[in-house]
Amino acid sequence: MLGKNIKILIRSVVFLILLFAGLTSAQEKSAGYDHGFYVRSADGNFVWHPFGLIHTDLRLSPSGSQINNDNTQASTFLTRRLRLGFEGQLYGNIDYDLETNVGSGGAELIFAWMNFGFLREAQLRVGQFKEPFSYEVLLPEKYLDFIERSIVVTVVSPAEDIGVMVHNFGSPIGGILEYGAGIYNGLGGAEKTSEKTFEYVGRLALYPFIASGNELLKTARIAGYALYEDNRPEGVDIRPRTPLGFEFFPRIPTMGKRIALGGDVQWIKGPFSFNAEYIRNTEQQTTTNADAIVEGWHIDATYLLTGENKVREMESGVELAARIEKLQVDAGLPIAAEGFTDESGNPVSLQKNSVTTLTFGLNYYLNYNIKFQVNYQNDWFDNNLYTPSSREGDVLNPASTSRSKMLARVQLYF
Repeated sequence: MLGKNIKILIRSVVFLILLFAGLTSAQEKSAGYDHGFYVRSADGNFVWHPFGLIHTDLRLSPSGSQINNDNTQASTFLTRRLRLGFEGQLYGNIDYDLETNVGSGGAELIFAWMNFGFLREAQLRVGQFKEPFSYEVLLPEKYLDFIERSIVVTVVSPAEDIGVMVHNFGSPIGGILEYGAGIYNGLGGAEKTSEKTFEYVGRLALYPFIASGNELLKTARIAGYALYEDNRPEGVDIRPRTPLGFEFFPRIPTMGKRIALGGDVQWIKGPFSFNAEYIRNTEQQTTTNADAIVEGWHIDATYLLTGENKVREMESGVELAARIEKLQVDAGLPIAAEGFTDESGNPVSLQKNSVTTLTFGLNYYLNYNIKFQVNYQNDWFDNNLYTPSSREGDVLNPASTSRSKMLARVQLYF
Protein backbone atom coordinates (compact mmCIF):
# COMPACT_ATOMS: atom_id res chain seq x y z
CA MET A 1 0.00 0.00 0.00
CA LEU A 2 2.81 2.42 0.90
CA GLY A 3 4.65 1.77 -2.36
CA LYS A 4 1.48 2.12 -4.43
CA ASN A 5 0.51 5.46 -2.87
CA ILE A 6 4.03 6.85 -3.14
CA LYS A 7 4.10 5.89 -6.83
CA ILE A 8 0.80 7.70 -7.35
CA LEU A 9 2.16 10.78 -5.59
CA ILE A 10 5.40 10.76 -7.63
CA ARG A 11 3.52 10.32 -10.91
CA SER A 12 1.20 13.18 -10.01
CA VAL A 13 4.16 15.43 -9.20
CA VAL A 14 5.87 14.58 -12.49
CA PHE A 15 2.62 15.15 -14.42
CA LEU A 16 2.06 18.58 -12.90
CA ILE A 17 5.69 19.60 -13.43
CA LEU A 18 5.46 18.65 -17.11
CA LEU A 19 2.07 20.33 -17.42
CA PHE A 20 3.38 23.48 -15.76
CA ALA A 21 6.47 23.49 -17.95
CA GLY A 22 4.39 23.14 -21.10
CA LEU A 23 1.92 25.84 -20.17
CA THR A 24 4.65 28.31 -19.28
CA SER A 25 7.22 27.39 -21.94
CA ALA A 26 6.59 30.62 -23.81
CA GLN A 27 6.84 32.74 -20.68
CA GLU A 28 9.60 33.76 -18.35
CA LYS A 29 9.30 31.74 -15.14
CA SER A 30 10.33 32.66 -11.61
CA ALA A 31 11.12 30.55 -8.58
CA GLY A 32 11.84 31.36 -4.98
CA TYR A 33 10.98 30.91 -1.34
CA ASP A 34 8.08 32.65 0.40
CA HIS A 35 7.05 30.59 3.45
CA GLY A 36 7.85 27.67 1.15
CA PHE A 37 9.38 26.91 -2.26
CA TYR A 38 7.43 27.88 -5.37
CA VAL A 39 7.58 28.13 -9.13
CA ARG A 40 5.48 30.84 -10.78
CA SER A 41 4.86 31.98 -14.35
CA ALA A 42 5.66 35.58 -15.25
CA ASP A 43 1.99 36.57 -15.38
CA GLY A 44 1.24 34.83 -12.05
CA ASN A 45 -1.47 32.62 -13.54
CA PHE A 46 0.40 29.36 -12.99
CA VAL A 47 1.86 28.43 -9.60
CA TRP A 48 3.36 25.21 -8.24
CA HIS A 49 4.19 24.94 -4.53
CA PRO A 50 5.57 21.69 -3.02
CA PHE A 51 5.40 21.44 0.76
CA GLY A 52 5.84 19.21 3.78
CA LEU A 53 4.65 19.20 7.38
CA ILE A 54 6.28 17.29 10.26
CA HIS A 55 4.81 17.03 13.76
CA THR A 56 7.15 15.34 16.25
CA ASP A 57 5.39 14.84 19.59
CA LEU A 58 6.20 13.81 23.15
CA ARG A 59 3.41 12.49 25.38
CA LEU A 60 3.96 12.11 29.12
CA SER A 61 1.12 10.33 30.90
CA PRO A 62 0.57 7.70 33.60
CA SER A 63 0.30 4.12 32.38
CA GLY A 64 -3.23 3.03 31.58
CA SER A 65 -5.26 0.43 29.71
CA GLN A 66 -7.99 0.67 27.12
CA ILE A 67 -11.21 -1.16 27.95
CA ASN A 68 -12.64 -1.57 24.45
CA ASN A 69 -9.43 -3.26 23.25
CA ASP A 70 -6.13 -4.54 24.67
CA ASN A 71 -4.04 -1.46 23.87
CA THR A 72 -2.18 0.37 26.62
CA GLN A 73 -1.41 4.05 27.15
CA ALA A 74 2.04 5.22 28.27
CA SER A 75 4.59 7.98 27.77
CA THR A 76 6.04 7.97 24.27
CA PHE A 77 7.63 9.87 21.39
CA LEU A 78 5.83 9.74 18.06
CA THR A 79 5.69 11.29 14.63
CA ARG A 80 2.12 12.55 14.78
CA ARG A 81 2.10 13.73 11.17
CA LEU A 82 4.35 13.51 8.15
CA ARG A 83 2.57 15.28 5.32
CA LEU A 84 3.93 15.61 1.80
CA GLY A 85 2.18 17.28 -1.08
CA PHE A 86 1.87 20.18 -3.45
CA GLU A 87 -0.64 22.88 -4.24
CA GLY A 88 -0.94 25.60 -6.80
CA GLN A 89 -2.94 27.36 -9.45
CA LEU A 90 -3.74 26.95 -13.14
CA TYR A 91 -4.99 29.70 -15.46
CA GLY A 92 -5.37 32.07 -12.53
CA ASN A 93 -8.71 30.66 -11.37
CA ILE A 94 -8.22 26.92 -10.84
CA ASP A 95 -6.61 25.89 -7.55
CA TYR A 96 -5.47 22.36 -6.75
CA ASP A 97 -4.11 20.41 -3.79
CA LEU A 98 -2.69 16.90 -3.46
CA GLU A 99 -1.53 15.80 -0.01
CA THR A 100 -0.66 12.49 1.64
CA ASN A 101 0.28 11.44 5.17
CA VAL A 102 3.07 8.88 5.48
CA GLY A 103 2.99 6.65 8.56
CA SER A 104 4.07 3.23 9.77
CA GLY A 105 0.91 1.73 8.31
CA GLY A 106 1.54 3.16 4.85
CA ALA A 107 0.67 6.30 2.93
CA GLU A 108 -2.83 7.73 3.32
CA LEU A 109 -4.32 10.14 0.80
CA ILE A 110 -5.55 13.23 2.68
CA PHE A 111 -6.47 15.71 -0.06
CA ALA A 112 -6.89 15.49 -3.81
CA TRP A 113 -9.06 18.30 -5.14
CA MET A 114 -9.52 21.04 -7.72
CA ASN A 115 -11.28 24.33 -7.04
CA PHE A 116 -12.84 26.28 -9.92
CA GLY A 117 -12.96 29.91 -8.82
CA PHE A 118 -14.15 31.71 -11.93
CA LEU A 119 -17.05 33.08 -9.85
CA ARG A 120 -15.63 33.96 -6.43
CA GLU A 121 -19.14 34.04 -4.91
CA ALA A 122 -19.94 30.55 -6.26
CA GLN A 123 -16.78 28.46 -6.48
CA LEU A 124 -16.91 24.74 -7.26
CA ARG A 125 -14.63 22.25 -5.50
CA VAL A 126 -14.45 18.57 -6.50
CA GLY A 127 -12.39 15.66 -5.18
CA GLN A 128 -11.37 14.73 -1.64
CA PHE A 129 -11.36 17.69 0.75
CA LYS A 130 -12.67 18.89 4.11
CA GLU A 131 -16.42 19.13 4.52
CA PRO A 132 -17.91 22.57 5.39
CA PHE A 133 -18.70 21.86 9.02
CA SER A 134 -16.63 22.74 12.11
CA TYR A 135 -14.23 25.70 11.89
CA GLU A 136 -11.61 23.83 13.90
CA VAL A 137 -11.55 21.02 11.33
CA LEU A 138 -11.42 23.47 8.42
CA LEU A 139 -8.37 25.10 10.02
CA PRO A 140 -5.17 23.47 8.68
CA GLU A 141 -3.16 21.49 11.22
CA LYS A 142 -0.17 23.84 10.98
CA TYR A 143 -2.30 26.68 12.43
CA LEU A 144 -3.78 24.88 15.46
CA ASP A 145 -3.51 26.72 18.79
CA PHE A 146 -3.42 23.41 20.69
CA ILE A 147 -1.57 20.18 20.01
CA GLU A 148 -4.81 18.22 19.55
CA ARG A 149 -8.20 19.35 18.32
CA SER A 150 -11.15 19.45 20.73
CA ILE A 151 -12.86 16.22 21.82
CA VAL A 152 -16.24 16.94 20.25
CA VAL A 153 -14.65 17.78 16.90
CA THR A 154 -12.49 14.64 16.99
CA VAL A 155 -15.42 12.34 17.81
CA VAL A 156 -18.31 13.93 15.91
CA SER A 157 -17.25 16.31 13.14
CA PRO A 158 -16.71 15.03 9.60
CA ALA A 159 -13.29 15.76 8.13
CA GLU A 160 -12.10 15.07 4.57
CA ASP A 161 -14.34 13.13 2.21
CA ILE A 162 -14.95 12.61 -1.51
CA GLY A 163 -17.60 14.86 -3.00
CA VAL A 164 -18.49 18.20 -4.56
CA MET A 165 -19.06 21.57 -2.89
CA VAL A 166 -20.28 25.03 -3.88
CA HIS A 167 -18.82 27.77 -1.67
CA ASN A 168 -17.42 31.27 -1.36
CA PHE A 169 -14.77 30.62 1.31
CA GLY A 170 -12.34 33.52 1.37
CA SER A 171 -14.72 35.79 -0.58
CA PRO A 172 -17.68 36.59 1.71
CA ILE A 173 -20.60 38.29 -0.01
CA GLY A 174 -20.51 41.97 0.90
CA GLY A 175 -17.78 41.05 3.36
CA ILE A 176 -20.54 39.66 5.58
CA LEU A 177 -21.80 36.24 4.44
CA GLU A 178 -19.74 33.12 3.82
CA TYR A 179 -21.18 29.71 2.91
CA GLY A 180 -20.36 26.19 1.79
CA ALA A 181 -22.71 23.35 0.80
CA GLY A 182 -21.73 19.93 -0.46
CA ILE A 183 -22.63 16.31 -1.18
CA TYR A 184 -20.25 13.55 -0.04
CA ASN A 185 -19.88 9.80 0.16
CA GLY A 186 -20.02 9.96 3.95
CA LEU A 187 -17.27 7.36 4.33
CA GLY A 188 -14.21 9.55 4.83
CA GLY A 189 -11.74 8.76 2.08
CA ALA A 190 -13.37 5.41 1.21
CA GLU A 191 -15.36 4.78 -1.93
CA LYS A 192 -19.15 4.82 -1.89
CA THR A 193 -20.88 1.53 -1.11
CA SER A 194 -24.09 0.39 -2.77
CA GLU A 195 -26.24 0.17 0.38
CA LYS A 196 -25.93 3.79 1.53
CA THR A 197 -27.05 7.25 0.50
CA PHE A 198 -25.02 10.43 0.19
CA GLU A 199 -24.14 12.74 3.06
CA TYR A 200 -25.29 16.38 2.84
CA VAL A 201 -23.34 19.08 4.69
CA GLY A 202 -23.67 22.86 4.83
CA ARG A 203 -22.08 25.76 6.71
CA LEU A 204 -23.20 29.41 6.92
CA ALA A 205 -21.04 32.09 8.57
CA LEU A 206 -21.71 35.77 9.23
CA TYR A 207 -19.49 38.75 10.08
CA PRO A 208 -22.34 40.74 11.67
CA PHE A 209 -20.27 43.75 12.78
CA ILE A 210 -17.96 44.15 9.79
CA ALA A 211 -19.76 47.29 8.55
CA SER A 212 -20.35 48.81 11.97
CA GLY A 213 -18.31 51.51 13.63
CA ASN A 214 -17.58 49.21 16.56
CA GLU A 215 -13.88 48.39 16.14
CA LEU A 216 -13.99 45.98 19.06
CA LEU A 217 -16.37 43.55 17.33
CA LYS A 218 -15.44 43.97 13.66
CA THR A 219 -13.61 40.65 13.45
CA ALA A 220 -16.33 38.59 15.15
CA ARG A 221 -17.67 35.67 13.11
CA ILE A 222 -20.68 33.51 13.95
CA ALA A 223 -21.40 30.27 12.09
CA GLY A 224 -23.91 27.44 12.04
CA TYR A 225 -23.72 24.11 10.24
CA ALA A 226 -25.65 20.92 9.65
CA LEU A 227 -25.11 17.36 8.41
CA TYR A 228 -27.72 14.87 7.23
CA GLU A 229 -27.31 11.26 6.12
CA ASP A 230 -30.33 9.03 5.54
CA ASN A 231 -28.81 5.55 5.34
CA ARG A 232 -25.44 5.27 7.05
CA PRO A 233 -24.06 1.72 6.51
CA GLU A 234 -23.60 -0.82 9.27
CA GLY A 235 -20.08 -1.18 10.62
CA VAL A 236 -19.43 2.49 11.41
CA ASP A 237 -19.20 2.80 15.21
CA ILE A 238 -19.27 5.89 17.39
CA ARG A 239 -16.06 5.95 19.48
CA PRO A 240 -16.34 8.49 22.33
CA ARG A 241 -12.73 9.18 23.36
CA THR A 242 -10.37 11.70 24.92
CA PRO A 243 -7.88 13.82 22.90
CA LEU A 244 -5.23 11.09 23.30
CA GLY A 245 -7.60 8.30 22.31
CA PHE A 246 -8.86 6.69 25.54
CA GLU A 247 -12.36 5.35 24.82
CA PHE A 248 -14.49 6.20 27.86
CA PHE A 249 -17.65 4.47 26.57
CA PRO A 250 -18.36 1.15 24.83
CA ARG A 251 -18.35 1.52 21.06
CA ILE A 252 -21.83 2.26 19.71
CA PRO A 253 -22.77 0.38 16.49
CA THR A 254 -24.84 2.62 14.22
CA MET A 255 -26.77 2.23 10.99
CA GLY A 256 -29.33 4.44 9.29
CA LYS A 257 -30.09 8.10 9.83
CA ARG A 258 -27.52 10.58 11.12
CA ILE A 259 -28.12 14.25 11.94
CA ALA A 260 -25.49 16.63 13.30
CA LEU A 261 -26.01 20.30 14.15
CA GLY A 262 -23.52 22.81 15.48
CA GLY A 263 -22.28 26.34 15.70
CA ASP A 264 -19.09 28.23 16.45
CA VAL A 265 -17.90 31.77 17.10
CA GLN A 266 -14.47 33.35 16.61
CA TRP A 267 -13.22 36.77 17.68
CA ILE A 268 -9.77 38.35 17.48
CA LYS A 269 -8.63 41.67 18.88
CA GLY A 270 -4.94 42.55 18.84
CA PRO A 271 -2.97 39.82 20.67
CA PHE A 272 -6.15 38.14 22.03
CA SER A 273 -8.37 35.49 20.41
CA PHE A 274 -11.53 33.70 21.52
CA ASN A 275 -13.21 30.62 20.05
CA ALA A 276 -16.23 28.59 21.15
CA GLU A 277 -18.15 25.71 19.59
CA TYR A 278 -21.06 23.36 20.26
CA ILE A 279 -22.02 20.22 18.28
CA ARG A 280 -24.84 17.70 18.79
CA ASN A 281 -24.84 14.43 16.83
CA THR A 282 -27.78 11.98 16.71
CA GLU A 283 -27.53 8.54 15.10
CA GLN A 284 -29.72 5.46 14.84
CA GLN A 285 -28.22 2.39 16.46
CA THR A 286 -27.85 -1.05 14.95
CA THR A 287 -28.97 -3.14 17.93
CA THR A 288 -31.72 -0.98 19.51
CA ASN A 289 -34.45 1.44 18.50
CA ALA A 290 -32.93 4.18 20.67
CA ASP A 291 -30.93 7.02 19.15
CA ALA A 292 -27.37 7.60 20.35
CA ILE A 293 -26.73 11.25 21.20
CA VAL A 294 -23.21 12.62 21.44
CA GLU A 295 -22.84 16.32 22.20
CA GLY A 296 -20.06 18.56 23.36
CA TRP A 297 -18.56 22.01 23.49
CA HIS A 298 -15.26 23.80 23.93
CA ILE A 299 -14.21 27.35 24.84
CA ASP A 300 -10.71 28.55 23.88
CA ALA A 301 -8.68 31.70 24.48
CA THR A 302 -5.16 32.73 23.47
CA TYR A 303 -2.99 35.75 24.28
CA LEU A 304 0.37 36.77 22.78
CA LEU A 305 2.66 37.79 25.63
CA THR A 306 5.06 39.45 23.19
CA GLY A 307 2.41 41.84 21.85
CA GLU A 308 2.03 40.71 18.23
CA ASN A 309 -1.41 40.84 16.64
CA LYS A 310 -2.99 37.41 16.46
CA VAL A 311 -3.20 36.18 12.86
CA ARG A 312 -3.48 32.74 11.37
CA GLU A 313 -0.01 32.82 9.81
CA MET A 314 2.06 33.72 12.87
CA GLU A 315 5.76 34.45 12.22
CA SER A 316 6.93 35.29 15.75
CA GLY A 317 5.72 35.46 19.33
CA VAL A 318 5.17 33.67 22.60
CA GLU A 319 1.54 32.78 23.28
CA LEU A 320 -0.51 31.48 26.18
CA ALA A 321 -3.52 29.28 25.39
CA ALA A 322 -6.32 27.81 27.50
CA ARG A 323 -9.25 25.51 26.71
CA ILE A 324 -12.13 23.99 28.68
CA GLU A 325 -14.24 21.34 26.95
CA LYS A 326 -16.77 18.60 27.61
CA LEU A 327 -18.14 15.62 25.70
CA GLN A 328 -21.16 13.65 26.89
CA VAL A 329 -22.75 10.48 25.55
CA ASP A 330 -26.28 9.12 25.95
CA ALA A 331 -26.96 5.79 24.23
CA GLY A 332 -30.67 5.86 25.14
CA LEU A 333 -30.40 2.38 26.66
CA PRO A 334 -27.58 0.69 28.61
CA ILE A 335 -24.76 -0.80 26.52
CA ALA A 336 -22.78 -3.67 28.01
CA ALA A 337 -19.03 -3.60 28.43
CA GLU A 338 -18.77 -7.07 26.94
CA GLY A 339 -16.48 -9.48 28.76
CA PHE A 340 -16.13 -7.34 31.89
CA THR A 341 -17.58 -7.40 35.39
CA ASP A 342 -17.25 -5.10 38.37
CA GLU A 343 -15.37 -6.13 41.53
CA SER A 344 -18.49 -7.94 42.79
CA GLY A 345 -18.79 -10.04 39.63
CA ASN A 346 -21.75 -8.11 38.19
CA PRO A 347 -21.88 -7.26 34.47
CA VAL A 348 -20.96 -3.66 33.65
CA SER A 349 -23.12 -1.51 31.38
CA LEU A 350 -23.37 2.20 30.65
CA GLN A 351 -26.10 4.40 29.23
CA LYS A 352 -24.45 7.75 29.85
CA ASN A 353 -20.95 9.02 30.46
CA SER A 354 -18.95 12.20 29.98
CA VAL A 355 -15.45 13.63 30.17
CA THR A 356 -14.35 17.19 30.89
CA THR A 357 -10.87 18.31 29.85
CA LEU A 358 -8.90 21.41 30.80
CA THR A 359 -5.86 22.37 28.71
CA PHE A 360 -3.21 25.03 29.29
CA GLY A 361 -0.73 25.69 26.50
CA LEU A 362 2.37 27.65 25.58
CA ASN A 363 3.20 28.32 21.91
CA TYR A 364 6.50 29.70 20.64
CA TYR A 365 6.54 30.83 17.00
CA LEU A 366 10.23 30.90 16.03
CA ASN A 367 9.20 31.86 12.50
CA TYR A 368 6.49 30.88 10.03
CA ASN A 369 8.05 27.46 9.45
CA ILE A 370 8.94 26.36 12.99
CA LYS A 371 6.65 26.28 16.03
CA PHE A 372 7.12 24.78 19.49
CA GLN A 373 4.11 23.82 21.63
CA VAL A 374 3.65 22.52 25.18
CA ASN A 375 0.24 21.51 26.61
CA TYR A 376 -0.82 20.43 30.07
CA GLN A 377 -4.12 18.51 30.13
CA ASN A 378 -6.34 17.12 32.84
CA ASP A 379 -9.32 14.84 32.17
CA TRP A 380 -12.20 14.31 34.60
CA PHE A 381 -14.33 11.22 33.92
CA ASP A 382 -17.92 10.99 35.12
CA ASN A 383 -17.88 7.20 35.67
CA ASN A 384 -15.12 5.75 37.86
CA LEU A 385 -15.47 2.28 36.29
CA TYR A 386 -14.52 3.51 32.82
CA THR A 387 -11.16 5.25 33.22
CA PRO A 388 -7.62 4.38 32.04
CA SER A 389 -6.87 3.02 35.55
CA SER A 390 -10.03 0.92 35.99
CA ARG A 391 -9.08 -2.28 34.20
CA GLU A 392 -7.47 -5.26 35.90
CA GLY A 393 -7.78 -8.18 33.53
CA ASP A 394 -11.51 -8.70 32.98
CA VAL A 395 -12.55 -6.70 36.05
CA LEU A 396 -13.40 -2.99 36.08
CA ASN A 397 -12.61 -1.46 39.47
CA PRO A 398 -13.50 1.99 40.78
CA ALA A 399 -10.52 4.26 40.03
CA SER A 400 -9.52 7.89 40.11
CA THR A 401 -11.64 9.99 37.77
CA SER A 402 -8.85 12.55 37.28
CA ARG A 403 -5.92 12.07 34.90
CA SER A 404 -3.13 14.52 33.97
CA LYS A 405 -0.88 14.58 30.89
CA MET A 406 1.90 16.69 29.39
CA LEU A 407 2.20 17.06 25.62
CA ALA A 408 4.95 18.69 23.57
CA ARG A 409 5.36 19.24 19.83
CA VAL A 410 7.92 20.54 17.38
CA GLN A 411 6.36 21.63 14.08
CA LEU A 412 8.31 22.05 10.86
CA TYR A 413 6.57 23.33 7.74
CA PHE A 414 8.56 23.64 4.53
